[in-house]
Amino acid sequence: MDINVKLDVYQHGDASVQKKISNGSADLPADVQLRRKNRMGEVQGLKNSRVVGENHLGLLDLREEPPGEYADYARKTLDAENRDRLLLMQEISRKGNVPLADVQRQQADLAAKRAFNGEWVEAAQLDGSFKWRKKGE
Repeated sequence: MDINVKLDVYQHGDASVQKKISNGSADLPADVQLRRKNRMGEVQGLKNSRVVGENHLGLLDLREEPPGEYADYARKTLDAENRDRLLLMQEISRKGNVPLADVQRQQADLAAKRAFNGEWVEAAQLDGSFKWRKKGE
């Protein structure tokens, strides 16, 4: 199986920031991209089983502690994915000269939009806090 992943980051509002974020994602580390590509099925399986969800920082959070050895597998997969996601976001931030918080917010928005109905996503509330919800509910 050969899968290609394209990462598009969008910034609404300030066009200069949008351009910096887009240009910063051009030369991401290939080994990080390959690890994420190879892990994609495992991550989706955890999302499908509602064990993990997409948080407001563009990272995965453990939503429900699975039983037995599956918990160790879930934590190991989640930690590896989050390490690589953070490396990529830091690279985008550095190359685009954009604050990491802005990149994280954009990645979280993108992940929430790409999530399938029923997957856990952390959504912003009017008071500035965040609340977990299942997409589509």
